[in-house]
Amino acid sequence: MYQTTVKISIAIPAKNVVDYYWVGDQQIMIYWYKDSLIANTAICPHMGAQMEFSDGYIRCPWHGLFVDPINREVSWGGAAEENSTLKCKYPKIKYFKVKIKDEFVFLFEDL
Repeated sequence: MYQTTVKISIAIPAKNVVDYYWVGDQQIMIYWYKDSLIANTAICPHMGAQMEFSDGYIRCPWHGLFVDPINREVSWGGAAEENSTLKCKYPKIKYFKVKIKDEFVFLFEDL
């Protein structure tokens, strides 16, 4: 498996804060969950909304997609529960391996 490495110079996010960055043509969200720094794409693959992180889940505010950032299990709430046509297949949220070295954050992306 090949990986590309993206080095971004950012301040390490504070706990309970979600930071959003553009890396190339992808918007990335970086946040702490438990003791892990998590990075994933920030745009809902179904409706294009900016994803949020709250109450331990990555969440689409438009249609109720909830994703656990660790085990990546998908659940539904909000509009998706009321309208089954809004349910999409397993979301194509891209996750990045995160490494912190000095003041830099490195994101490793599987190709």
